[in-house]
Amino acid sequence: MFGVLPSKGVESPRSNTVPYLHDRLFESLTRSGYIRALQGPARANLRSLGPKIVRKMVDWKFIRTCVEECAFEHTVTCRTDFPGAYRPLKVIDCRSRKVVDFPHGVRYLALSYVWGAEQSAESIINQEMLPDSVPKTILDAIEVTLKLDIQYLWVDRYCIPQDQEAVKHREIRHMDLIYRGAAATIVACAGTSPWYGLPGVSSRLRSGSNRVQIGDQVLFSVPSDPRFEIEASTWMSHGWT
Repeated sequence: MFGVLPSKGVESPRSNTVPYLHDRLFESLTRSGYIRALQGPARANLRSLGPKIVRKMVDWKFIRTCVEECAFEHTVTCRTDFPGAYRPLKVIDCRSRKVVDFPHGVRYLALSYVWGAEQSAESIINQEMLPDSVPKTILDAIEVTLKLDIQYLWVDRYCIPQDQEAVKHREIRHMDLIYRGAAATIVACAGTSPWYGLPGVSSRLRSGSNRVQIGDQVLFSVPSDPRFEIEASTWMSHGWT
């Protein structure tokens, strides 16, 4: 399906015969993607409150702003020092690539991803340094952590001792609190294995959107709503999510 929608500032007629036809059409287009036409005030707001063009690479400045706004503006709903908070036993120091004991009081990111069918031996052995072969998704998550000016990352594959049953099960029982205590969680819902990577971070690009100006109008493509891809992803059936 192909559609061209005007900006929200432009009146568009609704069907009197079927009052909700407009809403049903819009929902259908959010599944397939569409072309958005900007004009007037909406065009002026393209870089602020208006629709955003999806770039092939991540806008780190925008992401940093969102994380910092969450930390300083959502002090109640997004606080990480909540009653009953549980800190992980280990985290990855993204600067040294070492797996270290959790330093008291630091901020960390958490990674939610898909392990995949393969289970490599390196993931069940306690190691101080990350192994030579690290899945692409985890390497990209380390890059995300550093780009957001945070030093520590929690990844269950390396931060939960897989060969210490008592410790392993204690950490697993508290995984919800570990995710809740993170400054943010990186959700890797693309791909079916940890070797897929995070689109827009390094070598794998995002599909992005295109923009063209025709006369006094600006047209750009709006990808399908990511909710539909997330719901259909392998990650959605992930047991730890």
